[in-house]
Amino acid sequence: MSASRGRALVIGLGLIGGSLAAALRQQGWEVWGRDLDPERARYAIEHDIVDRIDEPAGLDLLILAVPVGAIVVLAPEVLKLLEANNNLVATDVAGVKGLVLASIAHPRFVGGHPMAGAELVGPQGSRPDLFVGATWVLCPNEQTDAGAFARLHSLVSDFGATPMALQAREHDRLVAMVSHLPHLVAVTLMNQAHEAAAEDPALLRLAAGGFRDMTRVASGDPRIWPDLVLENRGAILEGIKGLQDGLESIARALQDGDRAFIADRLTDAQLARRSLPVAHKVGGSLNAIRVPVSDRAGVLSEITTAASSRNVSILDIEIAHSAESAGGVLVLVIERRDLEALGDELSTRGYRFSSVEIEP
Repeated sequence: MSASRGRALVIGLGLIGGSLAAALRQQGWEVWGRDLDPERARYAIEHDIVDRIDEPAGLDLLILAVPVGAIVVLAPEVLKLLEANNNLVATDVAGVKGLVLASIAHPRFVGGHPMAGAELVGPQGSRPDLFVGATWVLCPNEQTDAGAFARLHSLVSDFGATPMALQAREHDRLVAMVSHLPHLVAVTLMNQAHEAAAEDPALLRLAAGGFRDMTRVASGDPRIWPDLVLENRGAILEGIKGLQDGLESIARALQDGDRAFIADRLTDAQLARRSLPVAHKVGGSLNAIRVPVSDRAGVLSEITTAASSRNVSILDIEIAHSAESAGGVLVLVIERRDLEALGDELSTRGYRFSSVEIEP
């Protein structure tokens, strides 16, 4: 799929959908767009974000860049398109995956979530490099078609993002902590400050870098969030409980004048913040890992999520089918420094593999 021309349809031309359309056109795709808002559609055409509005025949790629509730509504149409076109692969970009994959259960639909965004909303903020350096989660499951997964994995890499495979349930649990809860905290803090500013107008003039950094995400498009947080409410509520416990411990320390406790928490947070991973960059030599696999449901999901569990980035993936047996071989390209970690994980899970050095 890399750099090959095809026909893509992007449904939803907001910031993410518009940026995806722009990135696809930059890769040489013919991109069609669709949006319920005629003004967004008009803007996308006038600013060369998409080639055409509506829906093409002979579709190769379908991307749903709409809220979760809209994906559920579109599910019957998506399934019909997939059944009618054996070459079509489809994905979405929603921030919650459980409901999406339950609504569109098809081997050539792979749930996705690019961990990227910007303060601007709508196609006006679209840019083809939005996903460069971002982590892009793909959620294969037991029925995922290996070829469809490989095509989407390659496409994500073409965008400059780092693909990461997670099971849908694990994705939803993790993003509750690193995305959904922080957004709700930012919203709460911003609203509290706004309400306080009604009595003290000088308050918001004092909002310097720290406050602006903490509340930046509150400026995002509010239309996409109700579906996300309600669908993922269980994991978010667990995160809120942990946050409440942390704030209560700080409150007790303040009441008791416990300087040491406060200093420890500040130091712990500083060290943890410094240890956050930076954008993945390929450096050094590469290895191709060949894993013989049987023709059974779930094997692709098992191997790709095994790599993610050891923080190993799969730079490329290929499926080599065997004429002599019912199985095949998964070929994974990884950095050589990750070979031992992935090898240990595969061995632990009972997989045989071989490795050969290749040049980047």
